[in-house]
Amino acid sequence: MEKEKGKIGKFADLIKELYKTPRGKGILFFVGYFLFFLIFILIVRLSPRGEVFGTGYDQGTNNAFSIEAITQGNYQFQYQILIDEKTSTYQGSQNGSKSLFTLTDFYGERSYYRENNSFFLQNNLLWVKTENPYLYEEFLTIEQIEVILSKSTYLSMTSYSSGEQMYQFQIATATLIEMMQQEQIDISDVPNTITLNTDTDGNLDHILFDLSSYGKFLGICQNQFQIILDYTNFGQVEEIESPV
Repeated sequence: MEKEKGKIGKFADLIKELYKTPRGKGILFFVGYFLFFLIFILIVRLSPRGEVFGTGYDQGTNNAFSIEAITQGNYQFQYQILIDEKTSTYQGSQNGSKSLFTLTDFYGERSYYRENNSFFLQNNLLWVKTENPYLYEEFLTIEQIEVILSKSTYLSMTSYSSGEQMYQFQIATATLIEMMQQEQIDISDVPNTITLNTDTDGNLDHILFDLSSYGKFLGICQNQFQIILDYTNFGQVEEIESPV
């Protein structure tokens, strides 16, 4: 015990002697900084990681929110596609394989009926078969959205007092290019972000894709490329009768 006290006393004396000279103060500062940095690294490495949300979701087996209400295919919807200063808005109702909706954009408002993969445009009292009016539909179907999320990185979750929640993800442009264009690229870019919101029952009801980085790379936009999907009135849409 006495030997230990003696060692501590000698160490304290050494510190005092070093502190008396500018060079000694510099040595003490360097040693103190090194010890602080070493302790900080050890704390970071040994601290509990918390819930690794992304791991389960990346495997497609563990969603912390429910998409079942969307997959059942009965809801009202509004899809907005924002490209720089231009906006295209799809608004309507879906029940199973049928939907009635309007498209509002630079050219005005048009009404459509969809049944499976067939689309009809209202022309006065007639419904004329037409091309698919959805832009960037690869980001609109819940099946594809699930695939995108499975390849995204989870960032955070925020809970609100109302019971609603918000989740944030990010995904690299290179990943999206490989998925959508089946090409492999090697670029360093600002990640694209995905924001999800749930209702008080935990149902996913809002999706915001900020794909500006992806859009710039493909020449879709100069500054902004966003897709906003909103779902309401789950299970309340009555059967849609074909107007054709």
